[in-house]
Amino acid sequence: MTKRTLFLGDSHSHGYAEIDGEVRFWQEYNYGEIYSKLNNTPVAIYSIPGGCNKKYPTWLKAMLNYYENNISEIFIQATYWNRYLIACSRNLDVGDGIKPDHFTRGPKQPVAKDDPELVDRWTDELVSEEHAELIEQCRPENFEQFKGFEYSERRGMTHDWGPFQEKYQYTKLWHESATHLQYREWCADYLLMDFICAKLNIPMYVWSINDRVFIPQHKDFYGEFTTTRFAPISAEQFILKEHNINIETDTYRYDGEHYTTEIHEIIAKDYIDFVKNA
Repeated sequence: MTKRTLFLGDSHSHGYAEIDGEVRFWQEYNYGEIYSKLNNTPVAIYSIPGGCNKKYPTWLKAMLNYYENNISEIFIQATYWNRYLIACSRNLDVGDGIKPDHFTRGPKQPVAKDDPELVDRWTDELVSEEHAELIEQCRPENFEQFKGFEYSERRGMTHDWGPFQEKYQYTKLWHESATHLQYREWCADYLLMDFICAKLNIPMYVWSINDRVFIPQHKDFYGEFTTTRFAPISAEQFILKEHNINIETDTYRYDGEHYTTEIHEIIAKDYIDFVKNA
């Protein structure tokens, strides 16, 4: 059996765009599916619009379980740090014992217009019978400038301490997402995936689609990566350098964020090989 290439990502891996007021999924502007066609190789794509880095270790484990480790290589499209997970339980429990595929839907998608033989499409349900897991982000509409805070070691943090009174999105942004807490969490999540892949001797490649996605320069907070290669430049920089195309213009975007088929073709044909051999 031919092993599959696994892609993990957000809307850019999902064939997603909003065109003429219509939201579209699993369309031809999807570098993972183009990669499959170009190389006549089976792929699995696990993605969700608005996806966040915190999802990736769970998705990785779910896919390795499903394919019984029949994965040859893994490409992870690192994504924006302002995204995070919120969850709840109908029974107000912690979900002790749920499995990595608890929210998984696939390998086929009912919203897709076609069903390529070599492509398995995976995504997450937001709600199961007993649990919900949603992706949220610090939205521009709710943005507030950092206000600072007063702290006295003698007085400590009483119930009326300033940050306790702020809106959740403000606190999430300025006291977690834009701090060393998020940096440590990112390093831990990606090192966990490296550990899982190293045990199975599967190479893992991490890249970013544009320069608005942050990948730390210092990634070894908890230890050294052994099976992971990090792309030295983003797809945006590569395409500008090798094809003289600035993808951050509306000429190459459908809706101000999601790139045209031409850009996805370059990623599938040229950039992925560059990442593998960098």
